[in-house]
Amino acid sequence: MSINESILSFNAGELSPKVDTRIDIEKYRAGCRRLENMIPTKYGGAEKRPGLKYIDSSYGAATTVRMIPFVYSASVVYKIEMGNLYFRIYYGNSVLLDESSNEVVIDTPYVTADLFRIQYKQIGDVLWLVHPNYAPRKLKRTDAYTFVLEKIDFRNGPFLTRNDLLDPEATNLTTLSCTVTKKGQYGSLIASTPIFLSEHAGALFKLSHARTVKRKTLTGTGGTVYTSTFHGKGTYNLLTRGTWTGTLVWQRRENNGDWEELFSYKSDSNAYQNVTKSYEEEADTNEHRLYTTNCSAGLYADFSIDEPLESGIVKIIGIGDSYNATVEVYSKLASTSTTQKWYEGAWSAVRGYPAAITFFENRCVYAGASSGSADDSTQINDYPNLLNLTF
Repeated sequence: MSINESILSFNAGELSPKVDTRIDIEKYRAGCRRLENMIPTKYGGAEKRPGLKYIDSSYGAATTVRMIPFVYSASVVYKIEMGNLYFRIYYGNSVLLDESSNEVVIDTPYVTADLFRIQYKQIGDVLWLVHPNYAPRKLKRTDAYTFVLEKIDFRNGPFLTRNDLLDPEATNLTTLSCTVTKKGQYGSLIASTPIFLSEHAGALFKLSHARTVKRKTLTGTGGTVYTSTFHGKGTYNLLTRGTWTGTLVWQRRENNGDWEELFSYKSDSNAYQNVTKSYEEEADTNEHRLYTTNCSAGLYADFSIDEPLESGIVKIIGIGDSYNATVEVYSKLASTSTTQKWYEGAWSAVRGYPAAITFFENRCVYAGASSGSADDSTQINDYPNLLNLTF
């Protein structure tokens, strides 16, 4: 560049001395060796950085804090002062006060040394936070003066490799059994060897048993008749035979929610039909059933599942000793008998937690967990509930 040549733009910012010989690069003509206390603009020039304004001292005279934004809407933006075991909320140019004129301060588990390893991502009015030493949490604004920080209740995983597959040559494998089976019940998870640590509180475990019933049948009776339910992942198959009239419905429900129609078939004297249909279910927690409405006696429906195992999930809520834990059943267990086929949750205070988070194509993606994090992505529009993945 000629010594007399004007420099009209600085929007390339500071350039490394390593590009001093690359005068052929277009950005070279729009850069500086040093740009201090200035901000390059997209129009080409640079302007002096904004000044600072004193708002308040840190809460409790904390010496180390971190500030992050909380964007509730385009016109409502908060700032969060993250300090030792607390978050303090700012709005505008002052600390946010509640209706009783008290500062809005939230208790947190994060200590000073861990503040700068917290990663966060916001979607809507919820801020999602992760740290490898803490269970993932979310910060929600419930009204103009109230913020709530809570653990995310993961119910479907992820899980580590199944116990009996870790070492195919191992003998005398640890077995687990649970004293209750129904969703929502509380009971004991019992191990044959001392595997439980106090840090397992909050961890998920999945127990698998051989499926005792793999086929259900349904015949027409003229009224409304339901089969009992299948639950768990696998390939479901429906086969009908006979000459029949009426309506046959295949229903499915997720996580003990409302039953929804998956498929519906109608046969009448003008258009008799029989059905051969299969469906691949990917979640252990989902259920399937059939029902008929005003079907004639000629109907015979065969409803089956190919998966030989039936799995249920429990969450540890307390540790009695290294052999016994108190649990809540998150999804129905097949049996109270012992099994070598069990999975430990990949995330816990024992195994660590994800260290990174982002949102992609309406999924929340977690990564960086020490026990495995490939494809730790949640279901679409269902951020807390992971697919039943194993590692």
